[in-house]
Amino acid sequence: VASLRAEGVDTVDILPGMWAAGPTSWWKHDSHWSDRGAKIAADSVAALVGKFVPPGPDPKPVESVGLRESPSDLLRTAGVHRADGSGPRALVERGDDIRVLDPKTRKPLRNRPPPDVQDISVCGTSYSAFADGLFPAIIGARLGTPVSVDAWPALGPVEPLRRALTRFSKSRFPKVLVWEVPEHEPFCVDPDFGAIGEAF
Repeated sequence: VASLRAEGVDTVDILPGMWAAGPTSWWKHDSHWSDRGAKIAADSVAALVGKFVPPGPDPKPVESVGLRESPSDLLRTAGVHRADGSGPRALVERGDDIRVLDPKTRKPLRNRPPPDVQDISVCGTSYSAFADGLFPAIIGARLGTPVSVDAWPALGPVEPLRRALTRFSKSRFPKVLVWEVPEHEPFCVDPDFGAIGEAF
């Protein structure tokens, strides 16, 4: 974060908000933030992005609709939980199931990013793709506008940015690009930030 800010890049450090919200911001047995953590991150990013892109006509409510189980990727990786769901049930975590709601019916909407590039685009790792893209969906809900997404798990932050820039060069560039960069990636290759210049 500090090195990006030193280069004049507008950044959002979500860690203080996560710490303030407490341990419900992340799963104990999963390498991703929880739905509550995704909401904290998205709200923080939306506050910054809103300074560059005027709010759209279609804001949507974001609320918890109940509880859901953690994906528990760390337990699956360790072989404790298997893909078929078997494993010790005592280790299964539950947390808020946060969704973007239809403003009229108050029913959860499916998070489907538009296929074409929007004024706001998010690129990143599995954090952006996790929970059917909850993080970018909340950004769009807060700002009342669709958000396009270029996110791939287990590639680190550089390759998704390179892929996004290639896609933009074939259509159009967004007004704001949100680049989600985890500072700690236990299952990704070390990010080569120096290679970003090649993508431009």
